[in-house]
Parts: sequence; structure tokens; C-alpha cells
Amino acid sequence: GGVQPKEYLAKYIAERVRNVSGTWMGATLGCAECHDHKFDPLTTKDFYRMEAFFADIQEQGLYAGAHETGIWGPSIKVPTPQQEADLAALDKKIAAVKAALVASTPELEAAQAEWEKSLVNWTVLKPATVTSQEGVTLTAKDDGSYLASDKNPATDTYTLTFPSLPGPVTAIRVEVLPDDSLPQKGPGRAGNGNFVLSEIVASVKPAAGEAKPVPLQNATATYEQTGAAGGNPYGKWAVAAAIDQDAKGKTWGWAVMEQVGRPHAAVFETASDLTLEEGSTLTIQLLQNLDNPQHTIGRFRISVTTAPRPIKATDLPPPIAALAAVPRDQRSEAQKTELANHYRSIAPLLDPKRKELADLEQARKSLDAAIPVSLTTERVEPRMIRVLKRGNWMDESGE
Repeated sequence: GGVQPKEYLAKYIAERVRNVSGTWMGATLGCAECHDHKFDPLTTKDFYRMEAFFADIQEQGLYAGAHETGIWGPSIKVPTPQQEADLAALDKKIAAVKAALVASTPELEAAQAEWEKSLVNWTVLKPATVTSQEGVTLTAKDDGSYLASDKNPATDTYTLTFPSLPGPVTAIRVEVLPDDSLPQKGPGRAGNGNFVLSEIVASVKPAAGEAKPVPLQNATATYEQTGAAGGNPYGKWAVAAAIDQDAKGKTWGWAVMEQVGRPHAAVFETASDLTLEEGSTLTIQLLQNLDNPQHTIGRFRISVTTAPRPIKATDLPPPIAALAAVPRDQRSEAQKTELANHYRSIAPLLDPKRKELADLEQARKSLDAAIPVSLTTERVEPRMIRVLKRGNWMDESGE
């Protein structure tokens, strides 16, 4: 089933021959598409010679979406004088609002400064050891992340140890990152690019003595999967399941199925400030125990912060986060511009302007859809026309 563009190009040009010959010539030239005419002095070659007359028309075999748009090939809008005036007025208003959205004002600059103060600075931790319970290869990348490769087990546990921390840690962040080597670019290793983080377990082992657990709380994530959640006690694949000590089952956890191929992050606050005494080691384990095989993490990175609680996961793009971490007096003009442009795209002060722009653009779209359309014919370099045996568009052996 489905449309074969080449087949329909053959149909379109053959229909032109039938219509023109029947309407303007009063001849049944269409009979010669497959064989010489049985009664009139018309040959199959004559049929395809006439096809060649139409071979310089720009067209395509499949016009995807044309049933909705009504645009079947090249066309031009034919607005009335009033519609032209209304379009010009809307375009002028749209341009003014767009200019306002990129303009700098003292109020926006002050708001941006406050926004920057509210941002959490994260420090990527460099582990002393990184291991996979199932023997998966975990390769360190330049950005501090680790990429899983080779074996792809049904379940796994990644264990990382850290001998030092940047200060009293108030939260731990687990980033799951896309990579071209992963299915659907990941960040998981399942065939659909997904993963399930069943549990994150942190503990501190002093120089002498037994390891003690590090209680985690208030888990948040940039996204939580809502699909395929039938029977899930959380109603979705919630990040809260990753710190529930498997109280509701060890297979439930954090997942992102609807948004694979993108970076995501989960943030877990420490219940109390986490520090390491001399000789102590922090161990973080990422348990991935879904009973649907191979839903393990493909690429990840561990960071911590010493910012005051509460601390929540945000989807601030990493390049913007890196810019915000640069002291204001050390930023280049390009960095200042990029950061300001990003802030203006999310600034609450500009919410009314963004809504106004959306309304104006919708009004223009509606007006444009109401403008009459005239189909046109555009001339292009003629394509090759061959005599098709029995009219078979797949057989190009004819002259």
C-alpha cells in the first residue's frame, strides 16, 4: 500500500494527454497508452510524444498534507486589498513586539541579576573508581560523564566512589545524557532509548569502621515518564521511586520514555549536609532493576552542590548554566549577549509580550489561511519521457 511518487507522476502526465486529446482534438489518443490505436492512425509513440509536451511542468508524485492545506503544487496567494492591509498591520505589530522581546531595559537587567543569584552551581565529581556489577564497560568522557558500552545486561548496578567533596553537600544530581552510540541516542540502552533508575543509594565509609547510609530526600527531575504506567504505584515513572528504598517494589523507578534522545537530570537533596572526614569515601550506587531487560543507563554524570536547600531539578541548558557560572565581570560580550537572550526567553516580566506575540501570530495565521489561493504552473527542465510498455511505469526499457 501507499503512494509511489513515480507511479503518480506517470498517471498525472498520462491524464493530461487524455484530457487534451479528448477535449480539444476529439480524438481517443488515450487508447494508445498501452498499444497502437486499433482504428485511428495513432501510435503508442504518438501518445508519449504528446506526454513529452508536458514534461517541463514542476510537480511531484505525492503531495503530503495537501488534503488539509488545499495546496496541490505551486501556488500564489491572491489577497483582497483589505486582506493585504490587514496583513501589513499585523506584520507591523509582530515586528514591534519582537523588537520589545529582545530589547534590554534596566528592569530586565535587574531581574536577570536576581535570576542568576538563584541559580544553583553544580560541581561535577570525579570518581576514584567506577564499576558495573555486570561487567559493562564504563568509559570516562571529557565532560565528566561515563558512557556504557559492550555488554548490555538485563539489569545492572553502577558503583562510584569519591574520596573528596567540594564542601558541605546539600544535593546530588544525576544527569542522563544522549549519545550517538546509544539506541535512539539514549540516554538509556533499551531499544527505545529509555532506562529505569530503580534506586540511588549513597553511603559514607570512614577510614575505620562500617559504611553509613546517606539519607536522601525531596527528589525532583526535569521530566518523569507518564506512559506505560499501568500498575505503577506512583501513577508515573516518578523519580521519588528512586529513593523509596524499594518500599513499593524494586522494579519501579525514574524513566523518560516520551523524551528519549534528550538530556535529563534528577536531583536528590541530602537530609543533612554531607561532608567527608579525612580518609572517608562517598559511595554512590545506581541500581537499574526493571524486569523489562536492558533498561539501563547509557551515559550519565554525577554532580553535587553546596547551595542552600530547597534545591530542585531544572532544565537549564548546560551551555547556559556554564555561562551563568562565569563571574559577571569576566564574561565576554558574546557571553553576555547569549545569557541575556536566554533570560529574556524565560523572563516573567516578558510573559505578557510573549502572549501578545503568540496571539498576533495566530491571528496572522488565521488570516493567511482565509486568503484565496491560485494554483500555478511552473516550468522546469523537461524530464525524460520514455515509451512505457503496456503503460507500465516501472519498465523504463522503452525508447
